[in-house]
Amino acid sequence: MGKQFAGAAAALMAGVLLAGCGPTDADVNEAQAVAAAKASPEPTPWEPRPCHSGEVLQTDAVSGMQSLRPDCLDQALVEAIEEFPEPLPPGIDWYFRTIDYFDPKENPSREVPVMMDGGQDMMVTSFWLCAWMDTYLQAVDGDDAPGQENSMAYLSRYTGLPAIQTFFVDREVFDSRVIATAQAGDPTNLRKEFQSCGAYRG
Repeated sequence: MGKQFAGAAAALMAGVLLAGCGPTDADVNEAQAVAAAKASPEPTPWEPRPCHSGEVLQTDAVSGMQSLRPDCLDQALVEAIEEFPEPLPPGIDWYFRTIDYFDPKENPSREVPVMMDGGQDMMVTSFWLCAWMDTYLQAVDGDDAPGQENSMAYLSRYTGLPAIQTFFVDREVFDSRVIATAQAGDPTNLRKEFQSCGAYRG
């Protein structure tokens, strides 16, 4: 894609020179912006895979424990999103990188993990947290006090979310170490926590 853009840019420049004038600063800036956009394209929208089995959960015949069917994780995520009580920041859409465990191209090892029911809720909650941390830190870096206040209003609800109440043991530690310090004006720990948002950042 970079070579294609370079060729197009060269042709554009040649046309400008043949017309008898050089590129203006605006032309150069626009070309640089287009190049940057092509180098970092917007992620494609998340398109959940269909759940062919009809049932998202399966029950182990021996233990009786329920887990997600490996081909139904995407559908479980869709349902978890529908049940999630909080909104994402404006301009951000739900996005998950999942694989088809039964496709040898996507899963050469053919190993299929056991995915416990509830994992989908934590994935959705973690994405939400990362999205609001991202929005908060952008507001901090942009010296946007109203943006910081709005983002923090959502971040402060994190440990009260259903999945966190169920699965996250150290809720109070997170609140005191990450949320409270940011509320006090020091986003250092929150910025460090955001470094773990690799899946959210793609």
